[in-house]
Amino acid sequence: MNMEADIEIMLADFGETVSFEGSSAKALVDLVDSQILEGASAVLGEMRTMVYRTASLPGLEVGSTVTVAGVAYKVHDRRRESDGRISHALLGTT
Repeated sequence: MNMEADIEIMLADFGETVSFEGSSAKALVDLVDSQILEGASAVLGEMRTMVYRTASLPGLEVGSTVTVAGVAYKVHDRRRESDGRISHALLGTT
């Protein structure tokens, strides 16, 4: 199983366009299950997760703002997967 190849297929089929500092890229964006947030503190508003190719959004970090479908979100958490080519971000409305 090649996770990166699977992500590429999913991005092509289900990816949403994410804009960040003049760049845009495809990402898998979804609502966060409330169980994921049980241990989180100071989380307000609607939260989403985003899975993307790390290199497609260079400079994205905690505190950055991204736009998905016309809605601005603030990055609350960002983590790289295994070799760092894929990242996960937790987004909250700004």
